[in-house]
Amino acid sequence: MSILGRNVVISKTTGQSAPFVIAGLKTKTWTINGTPVDVTSDDSTGWRELMDDAGLLSMDLSGEGFLEDDEMIAEIISGTIAATYTVSIDGIGDFTGKFALVSVASSAETSTAATQTISLQSAGVITYTPET
Repeated sequence: MSILGRNVVISKTTGQSAPFVIAGLKTKTWTINGTPVDVTSDDSTGWRELMDDAGLLSMDLSGEGFLEDDEMIAEIISGTIAATYTVSIDGIGDFTGKFALVSVASSAETSTAATQTISLQSAGVITYTPET
């Protein structure tokens, strides 16, 4: 499945009528993690055994680009633990839930525009709505 990068959108629910789209991102990365639970014992005949269910489910989001305002910087400085974000992926669907903004970084070379990187980690249940 091929997905055009501009069709992956990260937005924040703000209580306004329309969500705040994190504009200026050129690269967006999303990762869904299902950490297994190792139940290997001396009775496992030398082979690793994993529990049927994941021990921890999580989702991480990151983006890099030219942030068009200071919304993300203001959020991390405010000490807000988590806010509701949605990542919409064309052809796949929407993932919505509480995410903690864990870092905002900036990189600036002498002859190019400064870029910013943001990282978010899920802070609760994530709802998946498949695209119809």
